[in-house]
Amino acid sequence: MKRIDFNSKTDWRAFHRAARHVYRHDPHWIEPLHTDIEAIFDPLQNKAMAEGVARAWVATDAHGKPCGRIAAFVDPKRNREMELRIGGIGFFECINDTDLANKLLEKAEDFLRKSGMQVIDGIINFGERDKFWGLLTKGFAPPLYQENYHPPYYRTFFEQRGYQPHEQILTFRGELANVPARRLKAIAERASKRYQFTAKTLQESSIKDFARDFAHVYNVAFAQKPHFKPIAESAMYELLEQLRPIADPQMAVVAYQEDTPIGFAGFIPDINPYLRPVKGKLNWQTLPGFFWRLRTAKTRQLKGIAFGIDPTWHGKGVFAVLCNHTYHQKNMSRYPEYYLAAIRAHNHIMVRSVQSLGVKTQREHLTMRKVIDPRASFPQHHFIEL
Repeated sequence: MKRIDFNSKTDWRAFHRAARHVYRHDPHWIEPLHTDIEAIFDPLQNKAMAEGVARAWVATDAHGKPCGRIAAFVDPKRNREMELRIGGIGFFECINDTDLANKLLEKAEDFLRKSGMQVIDGIINFGERDKFWGLLTKGFAPPLYQENYHPPYYRTFFEQRGYQPHEQILTFRGELANVPARRLKAIAERASKRYQFTAKTLQESSIKDFARDFAHVYNVAFAQKPHFKPIAESAMYELLEQLRPIADPQMAVVAYQEDTPIGFAGFIPDINPYLRPVKGKLNWQTLPGFFWRLRTAKTRQLKGIAFGIDPTWHGKGVFAVLCNHTYHQKNMSRYPEYYLAAIRAHNHIMVRSVQSLGVKTQREHLTMRKVIDPRASFPQHHFIEL
């Protein structure tokens, strides 16, 4: 087993090859973009790395081929905002070999224990909670972009080492044809008349204004969440610019009460089905084919990437206003199905809102938690029976 150097191209190749070896016979797996994973361990691209510490290891078989990998990380800044010191394990991949899995997990746990952590969460991301988060335990279908995919036997690896389910993350699937459009329209019209609600979709000429309003709602909507990190208007603008090549401006909307932004919803075409042939490498050789597949597809599937409402306006019809503004015949024919991912089961308001659209649960990811300090205590999150 070798600890990888985050600045070594050779080590990164081995890290990616380990995952490819694990899934070489799995038709559902779509290789994540290498640049997406490497960026997480780059201090220039991931703010958590500025103060945080990360380690990663690759295991090889008797023939020297990578067959397992793991990463462990500590975010001191976030831990100062929490009641517990939480260490993370992520990007774990392993062939179906219990001894090898134990060695990988032991290596990561030992690093986190020596770093003074009280509990360990896995499989999670070092950074934002909307991507590469959770151990897949139900719904073994091709993943969405930046969504974890795992074989069923991983859960046993973690449970045998004392990890228990701590947080349930759900992916919902819906069809636009089944959205209760008339009911949503009626609610939206009543709410708009009563509270002077309006809504606007993203316009090329006003991206900076949209970024400002989006960031405002985000910071108000999630300020009370335990893992909250405020987002700057400049960072939101940069994100919108990055999404420009694949985004559909009609699927990003902000709701207003008079002139004050109070809600937002953002969808993008899920690009994972078009990334399968690139095998993790999106470069000058593979980009033309990727864009050709994306743009010539007669229909696409949507992925919800952002949703939030100012708590002051919860239950006042803002959700219906957002949905009604994006729902029309053109979108229904172009995007017959949509997915709402990374929704925590204990976020009751969000779960009830999306279920009102007639969606069905397609996948379940779990945050598995291991207590390494017997003095640590924490509330149990609410789970939904599937």
